[in-house]
Amino acid sequence: MIKDIKKERNINEGNNIVMLKRFSFRNCYSFRDKTVFSMEAVYAMKDNVNFVMEIKEGVKCEYLLPVAAIYGKNAGGKSNVIKVLNDAARNVCQRDLYIQNIPFFATSEDEDEVFEHKFNFLINNFEYEYYYQSNSFEVLAESLGKRSVGSEVVFDNIFFRKGEEVTVNKSLGGIRKNVIEQASQNTSALIVNNAGAMRIKDCMEIYDWFRHMLSVTNVKGSAERERHLSEFAGKLKDDPTLIDRVSKFINKLDPSIKNVKPVLLRVANNDKRYQLELHHSIYESDESVGFPVGWESDGTKKILELYPVLMDALDNGKPLVFDELDTLLHPLVFRRIVEMFNDTGEGGINKKCAQLIFTAHNTIVVNREDLRRDEIHFVDKDEYGCSSSIRLSDMTNEKGEKIRLDASYDKLYLNGIFGAIPDNFSDATI
Repeated sequence: MIKDIKKERNINEGNNIVMLKRFSFRNCYSFRDKTVFSMEAVYAMKDNVNFVMEIKEGVKCEYLLPVAAIYGKNAGGKSNVIKVLNDAARNVCQRDLYIQNIPFFATSEDEDEVFEHKFNFLINNFEYEYYYQSNSFEVLAESLGKRSVGSEVVFDNIFFRKGEEVTVNKSLGGIRKNVIEQASQNTSALIVNNAGAMRIKDCMEIYDWFRHMLSVTNVKGSAERERHLSEFAGKLKDDPTLIDRVSKFINKLDPSIKNVKPVLLRVANNDKRYQLELHHSIYESDESVGFPVGWESDGTKKILELYPVLMDALDNGKPLVFDELDTLLHPLVFRRIVEMFNDTGEGGINKKCAQLIFTAHNTIVVNREDLRRDEIHFVDKDEYGCSSSIRLSDMTNEKGEKIRLDASYDKLYLNGIFGAIPDNFSDATI
């Protein structure tokens, strides 16, 4: 059930503060476009993480925390969040593919590992609850429920299947019912995969969210980054407004860069390939000279690689998930990216309530000025290699007291108070 909770910041009177219900599984994440999405999945994770959601007066004023920062030591389990989302998106959307999950290999159990995913979406005026259970190659159970936003009644099942048995809501029309029943016969794929691709209502909403709204990315290798930058250059060639936006953005990073231009690199088999060219000012001159993007620093190349997904998320209110966001970036550049997503006030940059979920090691934003306590999460691994996550606002000391609002979160974290640090590495030798 959605229940009232306390919130740390002052809010306008009349707002109703709510939280998506707590789950007993190992991950729970929430995202926001016009959709609210919460997720749980059994991987090498345990416990749960909740992102707070507010519903103000009227069902069209949904709001979710714009940022969720995930910290922890190397190989502590942070990237499992990204892997879970990649698996779920692939299973829901990719066609002609049997169910796939990446198992937790550090286990002595002989049986095939079972994975469970649960998602809650707020789409238009309805809340959806989607659940599926699978092993590495077969769907074991799947269900989709629906109810009006703000309602506390149980979800009205659109369909439910377990093994070979399937139940479809009697109120569905003949075509919708037949497609769902037929899709359920394929135990190697999800019903929402087949029915969503066939544009069956309700299944289609879930399918489209994963296909068009969710953006999951990570640090790229040099070859992959070159390909992405080439694709971005191709998109810039016919859009002078976008060229101007990118040029102004990159000039803030390096004032010597006056503008960015897409340049035709080669044509092979009717396939045109472009590259970005950055024009730098010439010393004591009004002129500039263009350099290929490959000559730029890795940090500059990462910023240019980030730009399309940042723009897409902020312009369209999409959730963006990024593993190791801080890699190759100056701390102040990293902080500014986080600030842009938190800038949700009137006239702010994040007008459409995009959400940024990221893992990082740089702690410059681990403070009350940049992030709320419920926007900071720590992931740690136990002696058996199983990771658990905890939100800073849920932490208490031996007296049951929560972390003070005026505490230095970054110092406490680096001193090991919150765990999730490589404490054994302090006496490592080469």
